[in-house]
Amino acid sequence: MKKNTLKFKGMGAAEINGVKNCRIRTEYIDTNNKKHFVELTAGNPRKTDKSQKPYIFCDFDFINEGDDPCNNNHTELQGKSFRELEYNNKNILAFINIWCNGDFTDFEIE
Repeated sequence: MKKNTLKFKGMGAAEINGVKNCRIRTEYIDTNNKKHFVELTAGNPRKTDKSQKPYIFCDFDFINEGDDPCNNNHTELQGKSFRELEYNNKNILAFINIWCNGDFTDFEIE
């Protein structure tokens, strides 16, 4: 299997569950040849529910159509909490591959 590594840019500061950053974003071409911009955050409702583990929150997911950077189609994932997906390396990669039509074997955070 060919190794295909997705590169994220860290936008936060805190490390959570082995993930080097609590807020990450990336751009990539998906399996349908569409350009995605995705930003994920470690959702953490511990202020009200101390038992809840940090989960994946999709801040942004849009597909850029054509050459115009303002021509963005936001997907149904944007602004959605995925409380069943703990914020960790395995689930972030699965989220990108399953929900956002990625085809990656690994990722790194710069």
